[in-house]
Amino acid sequence: MSLDDFRDHIIKDKKNYLFHSTLVNTNMQLVRKIHELSIVKRINDSLKFVPDLKKVCCSIIDTIKDEINVKFCSLMVIDNEKHCLTLKAYWSQSESKAIFYEGNSPHYEFKLDEGVAGKVAKEGKPILINDTSSDERFVCIPNNNQHIKSLLCMPLQAGEETVGVLNLSHENPNAFGKDEKHLLDMITNQIAIALKNVFLFQEMQAINRTLENRVQERTQKLEDMNNTLIQTRDQLIHSEKMAAIGTLAGGVAHEFNNLLCMIQGYAELALQKNDPQMSQKALNVVLSASERAKTIAKNLLSFSKRTESKRVAANICEAMEETLTLIERDIEKDNIVIVRKYEEMPEVIFDVSLIQQVFLNIIINARHAMNNSKGGTLSVNIYKTDADAVVEISDTGPGIKKELLQKIFEPFFTTKGVWGDDDVPGTGLGLSVSVGVVESHNGKLEVESVEGQGATFRIRLPLNVPADAEIACKPGVSDNKFLNTATRKANVLVVDDEDGIRELLSEMLKISGHVVTTAMSGQEAVSACKSNEFDIIFMDIMMPGMSGVESFKEMKLQNGKPKVVFITGLNFDDQNRLMDLEGAECIKKPFKLSEISNIMKRLLKA
Repeated sequence: MSLDDFRDHIIKDKKNYLFHSTLVNTNMQLVRKIHELSIVKRINDSLKFVPDLKKVCCSIIDTIKDEINVKFCSLMVIDNEKHCLTLKAYWSQSESKAIFYEGNSPHYEFKLDEGVAGKVAKEGKPILINDTSSDERFVCIPNNNQHIKSLLCMPLQAGEETVGVLNLSHENPNAFGKDEKHLLDMITNQIAIALKNVFLFQEMQAINRTLENRVQERTQKLEDMNNTLIQTRDQLIHSEKMAAIGTLAGGVAHEFNNLLCMIQGYAELALQKNDPQMSQKALNVVLSASERAKTIAKNLLSFSKRTESKRVAANICEAMEETLTLIERDIEKDNIVIVRKYEEMPEVIFDVSLIQQVFLNIIINARHAMNNSKGGTLSVNIYKTDADAVVEISDTGPGIKKELLQKIFEPFFTTKGVWGDDDVPGTGLGLSVSVGVVESHNGKLEVESVEGQGATFRIRLPLNVPADAEIACKPGVSDNKFLNTATRKANVLVVDDEDGIRELLSEMLKISGHVVTTAMSGQEAVSACKSNEFDIIFMDIMMPGMSGVESFKEMKLQNGKPKVVFITGLNFDDQNRLMDLEGAECIKKPFKLSEISNIMKRLLKA
């Protein structure tokens, strides 16, 4: 081989060697790049938005320890409230996977300028220490048994904000170089963003919890305020009701005095004159006057009672008639004529007591208006439209000034008493309370008036009556099929502390041939039941000592289920609750002979 050939061969081999070396280096770089990208992808996959600090921290540590030659690694986050670094997750050779630290120990907290990690957190720049034994910046974590020589500390930055620090360590010096630093440079931004997202999510949760607590507190305050308003409204309604009753008191007392005068006068005539016709007439007058007094007392008691709001299916014409009963005679003495015009009406859902108060407020206002005009006509018109039951109350008084029409429903607006320019007393709450009551029934209270031509108030209540609506109790209605006397004679006990009522009821029962035993107290009645077996027991509720209800309970313990009829002056809502509670029947004072006969017939048949 010539020298030239040999030289060419050497040059060729050198080129091949250089090419091979370049190829090997390039391949190594590609492998390293692929490895780096695989780590980046793994980090990316593991850090897809997971709002859980534990999962994020442990996933980061597990990826680092699997992909980089480390003997110990840890992740610290910055606590902005305490202005320090806090250890959150770590791994060492003695552990199979990352450990999340959930405690709050000062041993795992570092000031932002303390040690290598504190300086990195404060300055935002990485620090590589090849031999910790000769570097004063290194601070060992207490109770850490790892023998650390090499340390690479990387800041975790989201934008310009440092959120934490990633620490890698090895037991050998010079374990980390540019390659590890370069790889960590690629992933620390992603880690910081993932941590930042978790922190933001935690802040959002804290804000949501705070808002929820505030909403709950505010809701509770609103509920408390609403309950207070309801109680205040109920007190206001009752106060206005009592004011209305005060207005009626004089007329009602006068009416009762008239009735008592008739009863007393005709009773004296019947005693003095030995005349059967006069006695018959006196008895008829006494019965008529008693029935009138009973109606007034019942309606006044029903109107004045203070109960929880209770809406029932009731006849609105009957509700109006009960209201007029309280004030009709008094109105007529003021030269006011009442004209009624009622259509046949279906039952309507309403609170009878509250709507009667609305009727009474408007009627009293109309009466006062017509008093100034020396009398007039009060027209009550009740009819229905497709959607509403309508009650119109009209008067022939002086009417309402146009500029006042929009003010009459305002609280405390009045033209009466000290608030107005009239001698008639008034609080200015009657119409305000009335409009509130009507609107609470989903109804409307309207007014029409032309000055000098009277006024008309129109109450509209919805007609829709649910199929399952409660039907208003109608006391005092007798069932004619029980008017005959009982088919068999019964052993009856009558218990009442009032001598007259006890003797009256005893005589009524004896007329039908029943055997009657009387007792004047609950204790006496219980004793009588121990030695006798009674078919039916008539018993007053309100008695001194042992009440009728207490006596009934004692009798049930002795005899199982005695047939008891309570005699009561209670209103019928209270009476119905008593019947539900004790399983007895009730009869209302004052009672008629026909009512006693009816209930005896029914109970003896049962």
